[in-house]
Formats: sequence, structure tokens, C-alpha cells
Amino acid sequence: MKNLHERIGKRLKLLREARGLSQAQLAKLCGYSSASRIGNYELGDRKISVDDAIRIAPILGISAADLLFSNDDQLDNFSKKGKVLSKTEENLLEMFNALTEEKQKNYLKEIAETRANLERIYKEMKEKEKKSKRAS
Repeated sequence: MKNLHERIGKRLKLLREARGLSQAQLAKLCGYSSASRIGNYELGDRKISVDDAIRIAPILGISAADLLFSNDDQLDNFSKKGKVLSKTEENLLEMFNALTEEKQKNYLKEIAETRANLERIYKEMKEKEKKSKRAS
């Protein structure tokens, strides 16, 4: 029977391959300097920390809990969930990961606020358009 770290490594490899990512690509997206870190996780030679699982899992389209604790029967479901990131998505993720956690939170807050404002403006424009059509 495989040990826990080998099972996590198997999950990691399956998910990475399902996304069409090489070990080097995944390492880069995670902000790691070397692909060997991913390779060692996949072989079960290196124990994956919770912090690393939190960093890796979203790139693979799952939660850290699923990466660490799902059973092997769920692997097929995970491998069908995600999609390969486009170059633009990879670049955005790489830039985002390069930010401090505080800056990440600030940017996400700004994006959410901007989206809410744009939705409000769009709704107001549609209402004005309806009123204008009724008045005609």
C-alpha cells in the first residue's frame, strides 16, 4: 500500500497532466524556482505542506483539501473538472502570485468593487433606455 505522500503525489501528477502542464510549468505558476519540487511531490519523496497545497490546488482547479485528502476513486472526477490555462491566464496567475498576500487581497477587492460599479452603471443605462422607449 502506498503511503500518504505517494497517494498525494499520484493525485498531483494526474491533475497536472490533465491540465496539460509540465512539472516546470506548474512550478513556475506556483512561483517555485525548480520543477524538481513538483517532481519530488509527485514521487512522494517530499512531503507537501498545507501552504504548498493551498498554492498548488487552485492552479489545478481543486481545493487544497481535495488535493490532500480525497480518495483515489475521485481522481477521475478531478481530472475531468479543469481546463488547460491559456497563456493569458497563465500570465495573469503568474503576476498575481508574484504579489504579496496583502496586495492580492487589495487587487481582488478593487476588482470586485469595479465589477459591482460596472453592473450598477449597466443596470442604470438599461433602465434609462426602457424609460426613453416608453416616452417615445
